[in-house]
Amino acid sequence: MFEIVKYGGLLGKAAGVYAKRITAEQFAEMKQKTTAEEIVAMLKAHKGYSDVLAEFSERDFDREALERKLSMTIEQDFGMLYRYTTQSDADLLKYFVIQNDVEQILKYVRLIQAKKTDTYSYEPTTFITHLSRLEFSKFKTCQTLDEFIESLSRSPYYNIMLPYKAKEAFDYTHLEGALMTYLYKKFLKLIEDHKDSGVRKELSKFVKTLLDMKNFTNVLRCLYVGQDRQSIYGYLLPFSSDASAKQLVNSMINAHSYEEGLAMLMDSRYKKYFDTGADEGDKFIESYYLEYEYKFAKKTIAGLAPNVSLVVAYLVYKDLEVKNIIHLIEAKSYDLTNEETERFFIGGRKAG
Repeated sequence: MFEIVKYGGLLGKAAGVYAKRITAEQFAEMKQKTTAEEIVAMLKAHKGYSDVLAEFSERDFDREALERKLSMTIEQDFGMLYRYTTQSDADLLKYFVIQNDVEQILKYVRLIQAKKTDTYSYEPTTFITHLSRLEFSKFKTCQTLDEFIESLSRSPYYNIMLPYKAKEAFDYTHLEGALMTYLYKKFLKLIEDHKDSGVRKELSKFVKTLLDMKNFTNVLRCLYVGQDRQSIYGYLLPFSSDASAKQLVNSMINAHSYEEGLAMLMDSRYKKYFDTGADEGDKFIESYYLEYEYKFAKKTIAGLAPNVSLVVAYLVYKDLEVKNIIHLIEAKSYDLTNEETERFFIGGRKAG
């Protein structure tokens, strides 16, 4: 009873933002639309997106601009929920700010590689501006990777990126892995430091299982393209829920083929998270950790957990909702069939 009273405001606010979600029926209607413009028109009339898309034209729209607008709703909801958290909860939710920092850094690195830094456009919400240590408005002053790395000298990301300075070529995937490793290390530490044992147990299990799934997926992807076995280790996130998962990763890396690696995974206790029995399921192995995130989010939200796990679950859910919207718009833009569209839609497969 104490927990319900303590988190009453948060639960009410979480219920409010969740009520603005796109329902299964509305997604089904979107799938039946024949053009991307029709989907955007639906979004402009939807209570969850009407504000950010009020002045957005559904005709001749820029996909990246639309994605930025949709992502703004995630940051807005974060700020709204953050106001209702206790200090220990607020500390834990700083993972969201770090995640956003990492996403923006990686996005700008990609623009540097493509020589399109002038196209960078990001307007953080007030909460992100207040909590982040990065000055996103100054990113565009950097035209090279070396300049960009130096601009981060007063941030915790500088030492992570320093090994990639003064190199004619670098492996973007390794850089991404280094930043994602930092993110998950911080997230797990924030979880570990939380006062509520229930929160620690629930979120720790979720994150560690997710990391295991991402590592299995990375191994299989590398095997599929014929990556050198030893180099695969450089693509892994250095976490695992237990020794057996680490042993499985090592065994899969030493497999003779993608099929052999997949067989090892499907012979393990992780089989329940990878529904590869579906038609051509093994060709879309990357989607399964997203399905796991979806299941965690839906289960936690449905249970109305009276703690900060509910906020984490909602932020995960909202991010996946935006991904689904973007996928549907791209599917219509590229004239994908309904079957092809459904295969990449998050929330339609088993995941544990």
